[in-house]
Parts: sequence; structure tokens; C-alpha cells
Amino acid sequence: MLKQIKVLLILLAACLPCQTFSQEKVWYFGNEAGIDFNGTSAVAITDGSMNVIDNAAAISDFTGNLLFYTDGMNVWDRNHSLMPNGTGLMGESSNGQGSLIVQRPGTDLFYIFTVGQYNSTNGFRYHIVELSQNGGFGDVISKNILLLSPSTERLDAVYNELTNSYWIITHGWNSNDFYSYELTQFGFNPVPVISPVGTVHTGGMLGHYNTMGQLCISPTKTKLVCGIYSDGVFELFDFDLNTGVISNPVPLGGFNNAWGAAFSPDGTKLYVSEWMNTEITQLDISSGIASVILNTATVVGHGTGPGGSYQAGYLQLAPDDKIYGAVFDDDYLLVINSPNQSGLACNLVDNGFFLNGKKSQAGLCRAVSSRTSFTSINETAAEKYYLVFPNPFVDEFNLTSHTNRFDGFNYSIFNSVGAEILNGKLSETQKEIINISGRPAGIYYLKISGTDIIGSKFERLIKLK
Repeated sequence: MLKQIKVLLILLAACLPCQTFSQEKVWYFGNEAGIDFNGTSAVAITDGSMNVIDNAAAISDFTGNLLFYTDGMNVWDRNHSLMPNGTGLMGESSNGQGSLIVQRPGTDLFYIFTVGQYNSTNGFRYHIVELSQNGGFGDVISKNILLLSPSTERLDAVYNELTNSYWIITHGWNSNDFYSYELTQFGFNPVPVISPVGTVHTGGMLGHYNTMGQLCISPTKTKLVCGIYSDGVFELFDFDLNTGVISNPVPLGGFNNAWGAAFSPDGTKLYVSEWMNTEITQLDISSGIASVILNTATVVGHGTGPGGSYQAGYLQLAPDDKIYGAVFDDDYLLVINSPNQSGLACNLVDNGFFLNGKKSQAGLCRAVSSRTSFTSINETAAEKYYLVFPNPFVDEFNLTSHTNRFDGFNYSIFNSVGAEILNGKLSETQKEIINISGRPAGIYYLKISGTDIIGSKFERLIKLK
């Protein structure tokens, strides 16, 4: 069988222009609503089994094929059937950012993180799906492992290319503590990095409404924003990707019922929504100074629906670099088509995406923030530092190092769920014949990495079909 090579740039010592890439190419949310981002334009899908008021979570493989999804209480496989042991998770379907799925690098283990509703004792927990079980459709092998209680309804995660690991971030209740937990190829570290910074999250209407408000990490991985519902404030912070530390709060007040938040792809704009309101406001955060940022506040459009007092909901940056917004009980989403642009040039369209008869509620589908950055290079036969040939090939290919800038390369081959099946070391100017015959049919990835003489890192991921 012929195999094709397509090279995707993950990280290069020299900074090259790149576009946002996410493994969350298929979304499920609301009342059986969904979106497929795999094509040239987003397409509504209607085959979901889930009904959820707030944010849900889904995850796809490297090529954009759905693996499974969850509402924080149940887990459905890619055939939309409940997984074995896939019920009884102690999240909620109405709890803000209630669930998030993060793959343990290099394995077929996927961690589902959940938070309880408001400040309930359900708190922040994790659950583990082993995808290779149940004929490859997955099995929940562990669930309801408590990490923090009480927590708020806030949850986000970000990928660190340099360490091949993730930070999972939430916030405590009756405190100003952010908690950053690390998930690596070696496992999950239950001891968090704690950042006591910013406003104490406590009280609000009915004594617990300040548990609500979206937490979001910027695509640049340097900023974090947190909405605090009853206080009417969105707090902007610096985020250190290497340490997980959150610092330098910049409070942005004056918003009623601070709710949804999303950054533009270039990280210069922040978009926010206010629950029980239709307005979407853009803020230019480039200055980092609260008064200057608030002076840029511009209502760029509205998200209106049939939901009575409930209107525009949570916001989410999508794989197509547009921002989508939930509209309560509506069969349309609002869409910000050009979120890097200032003011009305961002082109917000109310009723911008038709859900083909299905409905959104207050939330959408969670995606790991800026999972990695990719630039496509079409059918590459040679690169500056290495050579992969022929293309196409049958069962085996040649990998050659042809540079003295790097002291050779490490290489690994992974299957479609990220499990390593082969690895080796390629010395300077060495040629290696790599044979993948006898492996099950499917998609494999060749990862090449190295460090040059001045310490700059080089990494390539090559998709093998």
C-alpha cells in the first residue's frame, strides 16, 4: 500500500508564521448540536446524543476524527453510544466550564477533568478513558478522583510544546488561588502550582454566583482571563507556560454578569459577553493597562435569540480562527469572522451559523487552548536539516540527516492516538531506513527532534498514510 508524507511544522528555532491548530475539530454541545471543522468551512452536524446547558467537551485524533465526548456526567464514544463505565461522573451539565478532555502525551489514556455546579462539594475531579479498550471505542477505567473542593465553575488547559505536557487550570472558592496541574507523558501530578493572585472568588448573588464566569488562556499562551459573574469584572493575567504561574492581575470592571470570554488568534483582542444581555464587547488588551484597555471597549454586535432574559452565552475560538458564541435556546450561533480586526471590522454576525435545526444553550464545546501551532508544507521531499524520501513509499522510507548544525536527531513513530511504537537516534549525516510493514492499517506519525549547537530546539511531525 502506498503511503504519503505530509509535513507539519510544530516548532522551529526561527519563528515562522503559523496558524492555530487544534485536535478539537469536532464539537458537540447544546441540544444534540454539533460542528465539524475538518473541511474548508464549518459544517453543522446533528448526530450527537447529548443535551447539555453549559459547556461540554469533545476530542478528536490528529486527523480530526471524533474519539469521544462528554457532558461531565456521561461519556459517549465516536458511535454516540455510552462507554462502559461512562456514567456517574461527578460533573454537571449545568456548571459553566464543566468538563475538559486532555490526552496524556504518548499514550492512549485521556483525562476528563470536571468541576461541580457552583461551589458544590463535587469540586474539581478527574476521570480516565483508555481508548484501546472496548475494541478501540474506549472504556472509562477510573473516575471521580477528587483534587480540589470546593472549586469554582472554571476550567481550561494549555499545551506546552517544549515539554510535551499540559497545564490544567482551575480556581478555588473563597480564595484568590489559581491551581495549575501538570499532565505529562509520565502521568498526572496531583500537586498543583498555586498562584494566589487577583480577586477573592466568593459570594455574589445567592451567595455563590461568583463561581461563574469563563476562564480562558490566550492562543499566545501568555495571557489568561477570568470572568467573575456578580462582581461584573473580567480579570486579565500574565501566564507563564513554563512554570504554570499566574501573575499581574489587570481588573476590567463595569460588566453586568461577566460571562463569556475569548481571545483573538493573535492575542491582541479580548471579546466578552454578559449573561442576560445580547452585547458582545471587544477590548484591545495590547497595552496591558486597565484604563487604556477599557477605553477601547467597543460593542461589536449582538447575539439575540428566543431565550427571553437569557441571550449571548459562552464564547469559543474555533479551529477556523473564528470565534463562535452560544445563544440560549437558539438554532443559530453568533460568529466573529475576523477577530484580529479592530472594532466593527471584526465582522460579528448575529445568526451567523445555522445548527441545522439543533439548538445551543449557554455553552459550546471546550477545546484545549492553542494546543499547538502548525504550518503546512505540501509533500516535502527535503528540508534544511533532514531528508525524507521517497514520497510516496511502500512500507519503508529513508530518513537522512544532512547537517552539522544539529548533533543528529531523535525520531519516534506514533500511532493515531499518540502511542509510541518505534524510536531511534539519527547521527549527523547518517541515513536510516525505517520500515513500518507489518503494522495494522491506519495513520502513523514520525516525530523528528533535536537541539542545535546554540541550544535552539527543532521538531517536526510527519504524517504517514
